[in-house]
Amino acid sequence: MKTDIDNVIGLVTKLNNLGVYIENVNGQLKINAPKGVLSADILEEIKYNKRDLLNFLSKKVVKKVHKGIPCAEKKEYYNLSSSQKRIYILQQMDISSTAYNMPQLLPINDINIDELKVVVEKIIQNHESFRISFELFNDNPKQKIVKNLSYDIDLFEIKNTKEIDSVFVQFVKPFKLNEAPLFRVALIKEKEGKCYLLVDMHHIISDGISMELLRKDLINLLNRKSIKYSRLQYKDYSEWQNSKLNDIETKKQEDYWLEIFSNNIPALDLPYDFPRPETQSYEGATVSFLLGKSITSKIRELCKKSNSTISMTLLALYNILLSKISGQQDIVVGLPIAGRSHPDMEKIIGIFVNTIPLRNYPKYDLCFNDFLKDLVGRTLSAYENQDYQFEDLVEKLNITRDFSRNPIFDTMFNVLNVGDLQDNFQNSQNDLVHVKSVAKFDLILDVVETKDNIVISFVYCIRLFKSETIDKIITYFKEIVNQVINNTSIRISEIIVAKENVSLIDSQYGDSFGNF
Repeated sequence: MKTDIDNVIGLVTKLNNLGVYIENVNGQLKINAPKGVLSADILEEIKYNKRDLLNFLSKKVVKKVHKGIPCAEKKEYYNLSSSQKRIYILQQMDISSTAYNMPQLLPINDINIDELKVVVEKIIQNHESFRISFELFNDNPKQKIVKNLSYDIDLFEIKNTKEIDSVFVQFVKPFKLNEAPLFRVALIKEKEGKCYLLVDMHHIISDGISMELLRKDLINLLNRKSIKYSRLQYKDYSEWQNSKLNDIETKKQEDYWLEIFSNNIPALDLPYDFPRPETQSYEGATVSFLLGKSITSKIRELCKKSNSTISMTLLALYNILLSKISGQQDIVVGLPIAGRSHPDMEKIIGIFVNTIPLRNYPKYDLCFNDFLKDLVGRTLSAYENQDYQFEDLVEKLNITRDFSRNPIFDTMFNVLNVGDLQDNFQNSQNDLVHVKSVAKFDLILDVVETKDNIVISFVYCIRLFKSETIDKIITYFKEIVNQVINNTSIRISEIIVAKENVSLIDSQYGDSFGNF
C-alpha cells in the first residue's frame, strides 16, 4: 500500500515531467511553470497536498543541496551536452531534414522591420544559444560561440490568414549546424493590419521550455520592457555536465540503468504495414480523439483508489496495448522529461530535455492493479535516476547504430499541456482525422488532460503504418480502457481486443489486422 510520501513523490514527479518545479521558500510554496501548464485540476491538487509538499521539500533540501553551476572557462570551443550529441547525430543522418526544426507563430502588434531587428538583436546578445555553431574536431563535434553575427529578417505580406500555411512552407527549411545562427525570424503582415512573428529554431539549441522563455522575452521587448541578463549560458551547463561524468551520483545512476538493461533489449515487433526504410523516416501523421467525460471520470476515480496519476494509469494501459498488438511481455517505452532538475537551469535557453527508457513487464498472469502498482514503482525509480543522459546509456550499452530506427525503443509516451493541442482539433469522438505531422518514432501516444476530458493523440510514421491500421489500434486501445475501468482486477490475459488476441497476427511485416 502506498504511503502519503509516495503520493507526494508521485505528484512532484508528475509536475517535473510537465516542466513545473516547486520550492519551499520560508514556509511557502514557490512554483515555476511554463505558460498554460497549471490547469485548475493541477492547482487544486497542489493546494490539497500543500502541507505534505512543504514537509517533503523541507526534508529534501536538507538531504540534497544543489551546488551552483559555475561559469565555464572562456575558450574558443566547448563540449556538447549529451542531448546536443544525440540531436547532432540524428541531424547528420539526413542534413536536409527539418524534423528537428521548432517553428512557432506569435500574433503581435504592428511593427516595422527596423524596430523588430533591434528586438531580435537584443535577444541574440542575451542568449548565447542563438550564436552557437558546431564544428568537427577529430570526428568530435564541438560548439563555438560567435560574438557578432549579421542577421536578416524576412518580410511576408499576405492578403489573409489562409496564406500563412504557404508562408510556413517557404520559411521552414533545413539549418546548417556549422553556420550560426540556428535561429530565424520573419514578420508576416496582413493587408487588414494584423501582424505575426514567425520564429524557427533548431532543437539542438532549444526545447519546449526554451520556446516559452523566448516568447516571454520577445513580448517584453516588443512592449518596450527590459529583460534580465542571463548570468549562466548553455555552454556553462554543457561544460558542467561533462565535468560530472565520473562523479559518485552519476555513477550511481549509471549503475541503475545498466542493471535495468543488463539482459537482452527487446525490439518491439509492431504490426507494420510496410518494410522499414533503410534510413529512418520522419514522415508522419497524427490522429486525435476524446476519451469522453464518463470514461475520464472513471479513470480519475481509478487513480484515486490506486494512488496513481492520470499519466501513469494511461501509461499502464498503453503498455498493455503494445503487449497485445506485439505479443510481447517485455516492453520499453520512452518518456521525455524536461531535464531541468537543477534550479540554475530554469532560465537558460538550450536543450535540456532527456528521455527515460522505461522498461515494464505486462505479464499475462498479472491483474491490472498489480501491473499498475509495479509500473508506478518502476516509473518513480526511473525519475529518481533521470539525470543520467540517454545518449550516455546508449554508448555504455555499446548499441550498434541502426539508421533505420531509434536505439533501445521505438515508441514514446508523452504528457502535453492544453496549449499544445492543435488549433484544428475538433471535439468529436466519431471522426478520426489524420493530419500530416512529424513522427520521430514509429508510434507515439500523446496525452492532454483537460478540465473534464482526456485527449489522446496517436502520432505514427506513415512509411510504416497505414491510417486504417492506426484506426484499428485506436479501437483496441478504447476496448482495453473500457475493460479495465470496469474491472481493475482483470488479468491482462483476460483483456480481449477485437474478440481475439491480436498478437496472433503473422505476416511479412506484422500484418495490418486485415483478419479482424
